[in-house]
Amino acid sequence: MINWEALGGISFKKGCYTGQEVVARAHFRGQVKKRLWRGSVNSTETLSSGTGVKDDNDRSVGEIVTSCVNENGASEFLAVINTKAINNQLPLSINGHSVELASLPYEVERLDPEQLALTISGQ
Repeated sequence: MINWEALGGISFKKGCYTGQEVVARAHFRGQVKKRLWRGSVNSTETLSSGTGVKDDNDRSVGEIVTSCVNENGASEFLAVINTKAINNQLPLSINGHSVELASLPYEVERLDPEQLALTISGQ
């Protein structure tokens, strides 16, 4: 859910690693159903970890991981949100405030850490 495979933080080739069973299940049985997203709400309220992200039917589709108030007075956050809600482009809200999603500073694609290490070292 926190996009480790997009950052080259998980190797599917090596032996044991933290969360191996969960990652293997997601890798071999289907796609990850929740992902880490970045966004903001036009509110000076600091959002607590665990605060719910809701769709237009007031159903919970995610939750805040961390947040801060930026220099413009808006609350920025990282939240784990259901990919179905994102893919269907549902309007999202937090505590009654409309959510505006922003792009992440990286692409969400599976990177091979061993290959990434070779690329960085110039081999």
